[in-house]
Amino acid sequence: MADIRFRWPKLLQENLRPLFVLNRARRLRFVNDAWLNLTGESDVLGKACQNKGPTESLFRTLAPPKELATRSVAVVRRPAPPHQNGPPWWDITFVKLEAEAGSGYLGIIDVVFAAASEPAKSISPFLGSLRKKHAEHYSFDLFGGTSLAMQRTLAKLRHAAESRAPVWLHGEPGSGKQTAARVIHHLSPRREQAFATIDCTAVQPYLIDGLLFGTGGIAKSTGTLLLRNPSRLPRDLQQSL
Repeated sequence: MADIRFRWPKLLQENLRPLFVLNRARRLRFVNDAWLNLTGESDVLGKACQNKGPTESLFRTLAPPKELATRSVAVVRRPAPPHQNGPPWWDITFVKLEAEAGSGYLGIIDVVFAAASEPAKSISPFLGSLRKKHAEHYSFDLFGGTSLAMQRTLAKLRHAAESRAPVWLHGEPGSGKQTAARVIHHLSPRREQAFATIDCTAVQPYLIDGLLFGTGGIAKSTGTLLLRNPSRLPRDLQQSL
């Protein structure tokens, strides 16, 4: 963990999202300024983050989930401490870290103020569990690999999941562009919203603007919109997108 803390201090410290690092024993080794501003806590290094025992609610919230026993990345939603229920919620992305100095966990917090129960009002519990199971198939593990090229691809996907900027995915047919788009969606703060795909070769260009931005447009009601073959659209329409 010392390797991670001292190699990337500026990257972690200047990130605007609240970040924290736990060592293998699940004790806090690093928090950035955004984390301090969010929690209002100080002098927390060395505190154990466990979900059992007489641990304070803040540190129970930061405890890595059991899914990390078999996965390298896991995302959980928990009530923002000291509350027992949300909103607000904390969506915490846990990334398992492996380094010569020892293993540990990087935590990234996104604060969600919308009520988590809202989506359940429009879908049945069965469909909700089915959607959750479907989302579990799309993780960063799908792009795991030891080659330098795969490690770069994985780093780009993680960065895209954290950003709200448009993402350009390019590659040969069958190279996994749509899978990459779903991974980005399901591991982003927009995961509770819908994922939609439009094939630009199958829609008349003059319909695109209304379809996306008109009353009830797809762009207003989805978390992630994948445009397939956007180069088939007129150039002026591409610029407006």
